[in-house]
Formats: sequence, C-alpha cells, structure tokens
Amino acid sequence: MNIIRRNECSGECENEHGETRSLRSVVVAVVRKVFLLLITPKVRRKACIVFFLWGATSMIYYGVSLNSYNLRPCLA
Repeated sequence: MNIIRRNECSGECENEHGETRSLRSVVVAVVRKVFLLLITPKVRRKACIVFFLWGATSMIYYGVSLNSYNLRPCLA
C-alpha cells in the first residue's frame, strides 16, 4: 500500500520508502493509472459496467432507505 505524506511547506510528497516527489508528479502518476483502465476495449467495457452498476446500486440503496416508511403495507 502506498502511503504518501505531504509536506505543507514545500509542496513535496514523501512515500513510505522516504522518496520525495512533487505533488504534481504524484497526481500525474495517479491519473495515468486511472487511464490505464480505459486502454483496451475489453477492460474499458468492464470498467464502464462496474461504474454504472456502482452508481445505480447506490441510488437504489438511498432511495429504499430514505423511503422505507412508505414501503410498509397498508393495514386497513
């Protein structure tokens, strides 16, 4: 696991190995890793499916949990 500590004064980051890098280089490295998901069509398709299902599941969860009072059956 990469642990990155940021030095507020100099704007540099230090990882668990004691290597110091600028904050910009850390951000660029993270963005490159994210874009690696979208290189091949097969991985791109799977990533899009996962992103869609994650959002849809979250919306369904919040919709059910916030509206659970209205889901009880009518006791007429």
